[in-house]
Amino acid sequence: MLRQTMANLMAIAQRELDDTDPATLYRRFLAWTLEPDQRCAICGSRRHAVIPGVPPRLIPCDGLRAVVADSDRPA
Repeated sequence: MLRQTMANLMAIAQRELDDTDPATLYRRFLAWTLEPDQRCAICGSRRHAVIPGVPPRLIPCDGLRAVVADSDRPA
């Protein structure tokens, strides 16, 4: 529940501070809520993880951005 609350607050901050780097916001709002052994399901990094409710554009994972971009392309 804490992680979801922080994700909502991060989304609000991103809208209000639209020139702030999303990776900076992620580190400030969410990175500290991750479990010590939690890894990103896309790239394996321990510095971030995909969290339900957090828009992919706010997660500092180039691999995730590539997956999302590929899924947005017309078939």
